[in-house]
Amino acid sequence: MIIAGHRGARGEAPENTVAGFRQTYARGIRHFELDLQLSLDGEVMVFHDTGLKRTTGVSGKMTDWSAAALGQLKAHYPWVHGWQDCEIPRLSDVLSVLPEVEWIQFEIKGDSQLRMDRLSHQLLWLIDAFDFADKTVVTSFNRWVLRHIKTLRPTLRTGFVTDDRLINPVKVAQSLRADLVIPHYPLVTAPLVKEAHACDLHVSTWTVNSVEEARRLKHIGTDSVITDYPTLIGRSLGA
Repeated sequence: MIIAGHRGARGEAPENTVAGFRQTYARGIRHFELDLQLSLDGEVMVFHDTGLKRTTGVSGKMTDWSAAALGQLKAHYPWVHGWQDCEIPRLSDVLSVLPEVEWIQFEIKGDSQLRMDRLSHQLLWLIDAFDFADKTVVTSFNRWVLRHIKTLRPTLRTGFVTDDRLINPVKVAQSLRADLVIPHYPLVTAPLVKEAHACDLHVSTWTVNSVEEARRLKHIGTDSVITDYPTLIGRSLGA
């Protein structure tokens, strides 16, 4: 089972930052998940939240700031020992410190279709520029952007992310021509894994921070888990 670091490895280093990815990579992690949004001036940034407050202390929406201005904000992570200031990075900055990564899930956050189209085109350009096509999965909760990516690049792997208990995630993933189905971990059961595998879908799940839960998921055949603690979970499972 693949163990992927969530937002780099947000339990072990500052999330979605160059410093965090660099340290996690140095510890031997080669599978990652991260979040993508456009800055006000249309650059692809690695950032999760809609607002800036939680990680920077600054009020306002991330998408109201230029890439240069976001790069000047100092993000504080008091819950991660030993870290002080880290900037909000461009995607190109992160990719440059992951030369031999084996797998990255790029999660495109919801936005207007116009801005998601622009992000999609820039992401594809960066994937080509860094020669990451065979290492990439583009994921999202947003069904429009997953369809759009497949239209732009049919050979690129995509993954449908969901926490909705009222849908069949396998059927939705199939309808989107996705390669992965990525339910929240409480939704992952042995029957779901069996159904997904029968449809040639890879089963990934998030955010798995319990060794016991990771073992359960491995036992039922889950293909990959996304965790805040990839070093701990990987060591515990012998990955």
